[in-house]
Amino acid sequence: MESKQNITDIAPGFLKDFLPFISPKLFEIINIPDLSIKMSKMGFNYLFNSGVDGHSKKLEDQLPVNIEFQTLDSEFSENSKITNKAYGESVLELFFSQIRAEGAIFLDLRSERFNLGDETIFFEANGMWFDFSRCFRAGLSEVYEGFYEQKEDVFEKGLIKIKLIDESDSEEIKNEMKKLFSAHFGEALNTPIKFSMKDFQDSFHQVFSFLFKQGKQLPSEFTFLGIFLVTLYLNLSSVDEKLDVKAAYSRANLKDS
Repeated sequence: MESKQNITDIAPGFLKDFLPFISPKLFEIINIPDLSIKMSKMGFNYLFNSGVDGHSKKLEDQLPVNIEFQTLDSEFSENSKITNKAYGESVLELFFSQIRAEGAIFLDLRSERFNLGDETIFFEANGMWFDFSRCFRAGLSEVYEGFYEQKEDVFEKGLIKIKLIDESDSEEIKNEMKKLFSAHFGEALNTPIKFSMKDFQDSFHQVFSFLFKQGKQLPSEFTFLGIFLVTLYLNLSSVDEKLDVKAAYSRANLKDS
């Protein structure tokens, strides 16, 4: 088994800021050589900003109404009308919109990727993007749909597609994983919440530890989902506001209806 230190050694420099926030148990249940190849490809894209323009154009129609891709013509404002709450919930909507859209996902949602205009949030996408497999992407979308729309069958199908459970698992194992993964959402279904990096880390460590005890493996792309979530939490945990996650999910979901 590769240690977390080994993972840090093979990761491109720009990813080393995020890996400490991901449970070391994840790196004991994924294919490390495959992850290394994917990290190297992302490193090239990040270094040369490769693919950013093309992927941005595909995503433009799916952006929240008050978010635009940053350009040389973007006008920033030191007296923006955008509140911390509106900013945080718009970043959440961007997170959900990318999952539901087709094509690559821009993983870097840290605060430094955003600038405020008078009434517009400018998103400066970079080469830290990842093109999830169709099955994994569909499963992730179903997990969020199943949770926020209270569709237990859809939630279970999503967990199967992202390999957190197997169809052959006992009901006891399935129910335990549903409980553990739901902890990642906290009370977001019923009430606005403040984001906590510690809560995020603890909940995912429990998930990966449970899988490790069963001797299961996860696809290496789970690491990039982890990075996506880490950048989101790094941003939103610094927003001193309770955010309505379900409302942000619903707005992103309306784009497909």
